[in-house]
Formats: sequence, structure tokens, C-alpha cells
Amino acid sequence: MSSRKDKILITGACGILGTALAGLPGRKIFFDRCEKSELLGDGAEFVQGDVCDYELMRKLLSECHTLIHLAGCSDSRKTDPETQSNIFNDNIRGAKTAFDAARDAKIEKIIYASSNHAVGMYEIENLPVIYKLQHDVKIDENVPVRPDSFYGVSKVFGETYGRFIAENGGPKVYVLRIGSVRDASEDHPYAYAEWGVRKDLWKRGSSEYIEQEERLKAIWLSRRDFLQLIEKALEYDGAMFDIFYGVSANERGWFNLEHTRKNLGFVPLDNSEAWFQIKSKPSNGHIIKPDDVSVAAIIPLKKDWLSENDDFFYKLLAVTIGAAKNSRLVNNVFVATDSEEVSEKAKAFGADVPFLRPKSLSEEDVRVDQVLKYFLERLEDVNRHYEVIVSLDITHPFRPADLIDNMLTMLLAESFTSVVPGMREKRPLIIPREKERAIRIDQYASLRKDREPYFLMLPSLACATLSEFIYKSTRFGSKTGIMEIDFPFCAVEIRNRSPETESLIEKISGKTDRPDK
Repeated sequence: MSSRKDKILITGACGILGTALAGLPGRKIFFDRCEKSELLGDGAEFVQGDVCDYELMRKLLSECHTLIHLAGCSDSRKTDPETQSNIFNDNIRGAKTAFDAARDAKIEKIIYASSNHAVGMYEIENLPVIYKLQHDVKIDENVPVRPDSFYGVSKVFGETYGRFIAENGGPKVYVLRIGSVRDASEDHPYAYAEWGVRKDLWKRGSSEYIEQEERLKAIWLSRRDFLQLIEKALEYDGAMFDIFYGVSANERGWFNLEHTRKNLGFVPLDNSEAWFQIKSKPSNGHIIKPDDVSVAAIIPLKKDWLSENDDFFYKLLAVTIGAAKNSRLVNNVFVATDSEEVSEKAKAFGADVPFLRPKSLSEEDVRVDQVLKYFLERLEDVNRHYEVIVSLDITHPFRPADLIDNMLTMLLAESFTSVVPGMREKRPLIIPREKERAIRIDQYASLRKDREPYFLMLPSLACATLSEFIYKSTRFGSKTGIMEIDFPFCAVEIRNRSPETESLIEKISGKTDRPDK
């Protein structure tokens, strides 16, 4: 063996965590008692053995500068004697053996994979609110350990023994309290819930399913975020001992990532809320993320619609482009215009205008649906494919900041073919008739509180539609959902310039030369 200490020893290499590190930079020795996993790649250096074998560990670590200790029994749910024995041997005895070998080999650093279960009682005592999107529970690296199981106790041992090693001659020890990393085949926040469905423990959509979905959405650490976390821990050269939480940028999480972000420079790329369950798809393929769905926003605007007050209407265009660009789910923003002048303005505001629409599609009797169909077909001709189209009109600029993303989430998560904003209306509704009495169309015979609500649809504000229906020249598919909004200004249509409308647009546009900001 080489006398150079230029390698990294990764224990538990064939497990869920270990296989996520196949692409870790640097020279690595993958170590596991199981046979080599195909996920590690053909060229990976692999040694099969027991982490409790001190002599073997000491020998391997003589070539290494860092130990990444992932090995252990991870079954936190079982309490039978056999499982408890495995946890004691693999997690407590194994960690002590590995750490002792690392100390005696005089390596530089140990990165230890601890667990959320080391502080799991904070979760248990805050059920069920801690799984929801809005709660004020936050725990950081300074809270006392409070394990929720013998598995959690074993992880606390590893943390404590690691501190002892670090504070008594080294090496440095960095503890990563990991939320939950899933197998490569189910690297998404529905993994627990779907596992229960496969095991016939609960049905999809049941209260048990939803609880497991919400829990994992709080503690999920994607495989690419885990890889980044390890890379950052390898680069870090701080205190002799430290603790860092490891979860993705989950909106409902209760682990405070500030310390991890500040000291390691960890910037998680994933957020569990960005994943959707498509109920209409087969059970083995109904979980998707926005990266899997291509979304285009299209803003139709013809030149002869603009008046002599072009600068004002260009501000409306800038605001509308900005609203689309600020969506985290929209991939590209296009303006469908027949004018070179409008095209140049739109590009300056951050939109794309790959081609002009023909003048025949700017006639008065041409519907927006027809313009969208033409534009989508032309995009297909140049190999730009989109599964969802969001259409917007500059005449309705007062959109809530999260409207587009909420509509797309509703479309994807609830299997609608289109989603349109709507304002609830319970006031009397009538249809005027010439030479006869007006016809009332609402449920006038019932009490106001008992009337079935009507909705004023606002497709000019935004309309999200599956592309297959745009090809049929309609924005409203076979199953249209209504995204209820209660902000009255959303219904305001601006077609004329006035001091009042100018003031309103200035307030919402900010710096109109940079609407995407």
C-alpha cells in the first residue's frame, strides 16, 4: 500500500448514503461488509470487510486523510432484541472501532453521519404541528441531545465519542445530523408514504399517507444535496469538533440550517415542496418535480393594440414579463407579437421572441387560443417542447406574487387539465334581454349563505393549460380547476391610460427597466 495519505475512506459505501457519494471528487476507498454495489461504478476502489475489524480499519486508514463514517444499522423503528443487538454492534462498537483506528492512524478529519433521531424527542413533543408548513419550531446545533429510540441513542454515542476523540488529540470530528436520504430510485419526499402503500400499511391519500408525506417533506435531504454537504465538510477547516444539520431547503423543516450555511457554505438545491403527486398516473410513476415538467409562459401582444401611449403599455408588458419570470416553475417566457418594435422591447425586459406571429393572427376575430396554438406549434418546429402553457395578458397586471406557482402546483398535484383564477361571487347575477325583463341566473330562491357560489373567471390574469389542449385551440381542458383569489384588484382591467392607472402601475412595477427583479 502507498505511504501517501491522499485518500478518503468511506464506510457503509453500499448503503443509501454511501452510493450517493459515488461522484465525490478525490481518491476514495469504498468499504462495506456487503458486496460492491453497481452504483459505485466499475472503476471504484472497493474493500469488503467489517467496520469492527480494528486491524483492517487501521491498515486502510494509513493511506487516508479523512474518514467518512456512514456504516451502521439504520432501523430506528424495531425494538426486538436482534435489532437492538445489531444497533449496539454496528453503531456503537463499530463507531468506536472506526474512530479509534482513525485516531491511531493520525488522519486529519472524521465526518460522522449522525441522525435526526439524536434529537428526535423535539419532533415527537411537537406533533402534529411540526409537520405542517407554518410552525415556529426550530432547533439548532446547541440544543441538548434528546434521542427518540435506541437507534438515536447509538447516534448520540457516536457524537459524544467523536467529541472525546477531537478534544483529546484529534483528529477533527464533524457531525452531520442528517434528516433522511432516500435510495436513488426514490429520491423524492414521497418515499416513506409510497413505501407504506407498497407494504399495504395504508392507502394513498389516507391520513397515514399524508402524515408520512408531510414528515419527509420536512426532513428530506436529496442525494445531490447530501453529496454537496459532504464536499463542503471535506473542505471545512474549522473547530476541532462541530455539529451541522443536513436537510434540503425544505419550507416546513424544523432543523435550523443557518450554522451549516454560514460555516460550511452549504447551499441546498432542492426543496421538498417543489415535488408533486400526479394522482391520475400509475402508482409506479406519479411522483414528479418541476424539472420533469417543462412550462412556458406566453404573452400575446399585437402592435396595433397599442395606442400612441406606447411607453405606458410597455410598462404593463414589463410588469407581466416580470411576473412570469419570478415564477420558480416557469422555464421560459415568450411574447407572441407581430411587431419588431414590440419584440425588441420584450427582449429588453427579459422575454424571448424567437419569431413573429403572422398578421393574419392579429385580426379582430382571432381568439387568443389560436395564437397560442400557432406559437406552440412553431416552438415544436425548432425542438422547443413544453408540457404546460401559462398564458397572460398585459391588461390584467395585478397578480399576487405566488399566483402562477400556486396555479401550476394545483394543475400538477390535482390532475387538472387547466387552471384559471376565479373570484367568488354571491351577489345577484342577471342577463339583460331586449324588449323583455332581465333574466336572473343565480339561485335567488335560496338564502345568500346557502347559495352555490359562482366564480368570475379571469383567464387574462393567468391561465395554465396542458399543451395537448392548446393544440386543440382551447385553454380550457376537460377538467378545469378554479384557483380562488380574494384580492379585488386582480379583476381590474387596464386598457386606457390615466393618472390613476399610471400611479398604480408605477407602484407595482418598481424599476420598470428590470421587471425580473
